[in-house]
Amino acid sequence: MTDDRILTVTMPKWGLSMTTGKIVEIHVAEGDTIAKGDDVLDIDTDKIAGTLEAAVAGPVRRLVVAVGDELPVGAVLAVVAPAEVPDGEIDAVVEEARAAAASGALDVPDEPQPQLVDVGGRQISYLTLAPEEPSDDPVVLVHGFGGDKNSWLFVQQPLAEERAAHALDLPGHGASSKDVGDGSLATLRDTVVGFLDALGVERAHLVGHSLGGAVVAAVAQAAPGKVASLTLLAPAGYTAN
Repeated sequence: MTDDRILTVTMPKWGLSMTTGKIVEIHVAEGDTIAKGDDVLDIDTDKIAGTLEAAVAGPVRRLVVAVGDELPVGAVLAVVAPAEVPDGEIDAVVEEARAAAASGALDVPDEPQPQLVDVGGRQISYLTLAPEEPSDDPVVLVHGFGGDKNSWLFVQQPLAEERAAHALDLPGHGASSKDVGDGSLATLRDTVVGFLDALGVERAHLVGHSLGGAVVAAVAQAAPGKVASLTLLAPAGYTAN
């Protein structure tokens, strides 16, 4: 059996379409001690580039990759273990990890899939992430013009550690219906209110970026009882005075 003190950093899955990632920069070296949240590697995919933060803590015993390597989701990138674990055991884990990456025999957990809900005659696509026992009042994430629910890739997952987090595609965006009606702020506002009603959400923490900021602000104005809190990120329609 593998020593349970041996931990691994693996290739993440950023978005439903990601199958591989390319290492573009490495921020740690063998012998470094990392803490949870530390930057480990920069990874580039066909849709997005980002920095992988450590989900484990301890000394980095082996780096299994080099800059320029492209590996599948779930592949081991680094091995973390205390100094007391013999080198031979670390080497065995590295060998097994490289064989698994080469053969594709990787343990990749099933990912939540987007769903559709009818709101005012339009199909609205959304993705929900949630812990087993979520807190009250979910988070609803509303993207900006030209974006979609994937705009929240690096935000939705940490939010979902405590409460349900819903990221939706506004009409005319992502996988939602292309019908935008008159395209007004009121129509988009009513879409978000209808989305909350369709999911049976009585109150939510609303987060909006750019156009989405204007939309959720309009929701707060029209239906304040549905809003537990309001977070606006560079919202459209607002200026600094």
